[in-house]
Amino acid sequence: MTTLEQLGRRADVVTPNGISPFLRDRILREARSL
Repeated sequence: MTTLEQLGRRADVVTPNGISPFLRDRILREARSL
């Protein structure tokens, strides 16, 4: 499992209504670092 998949699953758990701005920014930063 990749880090992005883990972040995505965590976002689903933490924010049922959608990805929070904080998690979205974190995911975007992770994606840029790849």
